Amino acid sequence: DPKMSTQIISVMESAFLTMNGITHKSLCAILANAIYFESRDKKTFITLMNGSYPVKKHLYEIEESFKSKGFLRISKSVIVNMACVVRVTVCKDRTLLATLSNKENVRVSRQYVKEFKSNLSI
Repeated sequence: DPKMSTQIISVMESAFLTMNGITHKSLCAILANAIYFESRDKKTFITLMNGSYPVKKHLYEIEESFKSKGFLRISKSVIVNMACVVRVTVCKDRTLLATLSNKENVRVSRQYVKEFKSNLSI
């Protein structure tokens, strides 16, 4: 949807990424390839197929901006692109383990399981 892409780009251009040399065109590609956002060591990162990059915003700000675009918080430290979830495994502790398109596994905390299940598209 071109209108959604324009909205996403304008949000991203408001200094989400700290990478140098980001062009207007490459912002679309970055978001299309975003697998998840993660907070670690008091910093936030975006993970793409080719690596992780720092972003300037906090997870709660990213969650607010991208929830309607297919991104969902699955734990205190991770927001995942639901389109990148390829498999889900139930763990003994009632959490879920989501396998992503980049072959990484991320744990869905119990607090987020219900909303995660309702947003599954696999």
